[in-house]
Parts: sequence; C-alpha cells; structure tokens
Amino acid sequence: MAVNLLHWLNVPCRQEEANLSALAERYASEIAWADWTRVQLLEGDDLPELAAAYAHLRKIARHRRESFDRAFAEQLVHGKPDESRLLGIEFVLSRCIAKIANHGRALLIVVDGMSLSVFLELAESMYGAGWLSCSLEGESWPVLLAMLPSTTEASRTSLLSGTPVRGDAATERAAFSAYPALLAHSASGKPPRLFHKADLFDHSGISLADPLLKALRDSRQRVVGVVLNAVDDHLAKSEQLRLRWTIEQFRGLDALLAEARSSDRTVILTSDHGHILDQDTELCGNSPNTRWREPNLEVRDGEVEMRGPRVQAACGLDRVVLAWNERLRYAQKRAGYHGGGSPAEALVPFATFRYTGTISAPWFERRIEQPAWWKN
Repeated sequence: MAVNLLHWLNVPCRQEEANLSALAERYASEIAWADWTRVQLLEGDDLPELAAAYAHLRKIARHRRESFDRAFAEQLVHGKPDESRLLGIEFVLSRCIAKIANHGRALLIVVDGMSLSVFLELAESMYGAGWLSCSLEGESWPVLLAMLPSTTEASRTSLLSGTPVRGDAATERAAFSAYPALLAHSASGKPPRLFHKADLFDHSGISLADPLLKALRDSRQRVVGVVLNAVDDHLAKSEQLRLRWTIEQFRGLDALLAEARSSDRTVILTSDHGHILDQDTELCGNSPNTRWREPNLEVRDGEVEMRGPRVQAACGLDRVVLAWNERLRYAQKRAGYHGGGSPAEALVPFATFRYTGTISAPWFERRIEQPAWWKN
C-alpha cells in the first residue's frame, strides 16, 4: 500500500476540473484508491523508522488531497451534476433499482456509512468469493451524491424512500414497500421487503431470521432490501481499531450472499453516505453534529456554506455550513465522522454483482478498473 501511494504521488498534479460530475468520477476512479492506501498506512509499523516513513507519506498525500477536496466543495455549491454520471441518492430507486428489478430478483444491500474506499476493499473480497461486478446492457451505473448534510436520517431515508426526506427505519420500511416503480415489477401480494439491523438475525444472533430467509427464498419476491450497520457503528466508537473490510467482517453478509446465489438474485451494493476517519482532527467550535453546523459564525477556511431544497429536506434549515477539510470536527473525538462536504463523505458507491457463471444478456461483466498506478 505504501508503494501504491508513492506511485500516486508520483503522478503529475493536474488542474482540477471545474465540473462536479467530473470531479466525482475522478474521485471514484482514482482518489478513492489513494484513500484506501492512506487508511491502511494508519496502522503504522513496529519498526519506528518505517512507521515514521508511513506517517510522512500520509502527510504528503493529505496535502495533495486538500486541493482536490477544496475544488469538490466549491462545485458542490455552484455546480449542477450530470445525472447520468452523478445521481442524487433520492433517485436511486426509480433510476437504478427499478431497472434491475425489471430483469429478475434482486437483493439490495445498504452498508450504512460505507465510503468508496471501503467499497473498493469489499469489492475485492467479493471477487475472491466468486462474485463479478456487472451492469445492464447500455448502462453505466453513476456515482451517488448523498443528501447534504450527509446524515443517516436524511441520506438513508431518502435512498430507501425515493424522495428527499428525513426519517427513521419505520419511515424507510413503509416507503420502500410502497414505492410505485418497485411495485410495478413485483408480483401481486409480494411488495418489496426491507430488513433493518433488528430484523436480520434469529434469537441466537448468528443465523438469519426466518422472515428474511423466507423472503430471499421466495421466487415471487422480486426485491429484498437489507441494511447493514457495521461501518457506521464502527465510526461511533472512539478506539483506534483498524478493520479489514472483507465479507467476513460484516456479520451475516456471507449468509446473505449464499442465499442470493442459490435464489439467483442480483446483488446491489450501495450505501447512504461515506465517512472520514479521525486523522489528527482539530475541534473547531461546538456543535451537536461532528462535521456540519448552523451558519451562526462566519465561514472559515476548510468550510463551505450550502443552501437549497436538498439541504432543507435533509436538516430543516435554509442553509448550513459543512466542513470539507478532513482535519475539522465540531464535536467530541470518534473513530470517524460524516456529515461534511468532502468527497469521501458526500459520494456514495453503487454497483451490481452476479455470481460467476450466471452473467448472461442483458447483464455484462464490468469489472471495476484499477488506476494505472495501482499494483497488486
């Protein structure tokens, strides 16, 4: 990972694109990979000299990242996304999930808080387990833009409700099962089903719960959705435990994938928002929210002011201030944060997977391409 980060740092800097969609695509195809290496190097090394070298690499990389994050935050305010490349998270049900449901059974897995860099690591684990990333003929899935501020109650509820809104698990479950574009592809009496953390396991806490198993095994149940909270739960803690984001790290994911394979379901992997990890953050002001605040003070360097209908829907305020610099936080120290305007928080992965040997028209393999500087 250190060598990969060196390769990225040796790529000549280029002028940042003055286009929000282009910046989002560049983050997904290049910079998220660099962020993956930065997270790995946080673990340091038992050899002090090597640990110091890793820290020096991370410092140089962060400095280079700040110019990109600044350009991204500016475009969040002034830019308008090309929805074929960067899609508001509230449009996913109608623009993506419904198309997938039209071509067969689907399992939607929402990994709460999963950033693009975590997704890249998990996708590699999926490949190792025999799952291949794919897309429908003529489709190239877009990067998603979270609600801003990128809170769970706004972004996840908007994703699962198909409209910009704040809510909770009950809101999501009711809206998901009644969403017209999904109902149009569902069998009579078999509306879409959504399962949250409390619904996933039986009394043992190990095996999948019977209602979830029945839904997955029901050939007439077109769409099943599951919310996994492993990443967001990890961020809420203060200890500096570094995890490997593989299939085995997510309790129940291996069982979900096994059921999807046996019932010939396309697996849809996405999130509600991303996150940043705590890397020498500084407390700046006082807010109940870790990475956004009300505009009661002037906007400082490292922050950006946002306004508009999506902001109003997300938090009920006409305008808010988001931190885009990853060194800023407004509340007590945690393992990680979300809610701000950095690309690592605001951009959300979206990908579809089918098991090896089950890809046929209209599905085509579309492997996630590594950057030219990346070496396995």
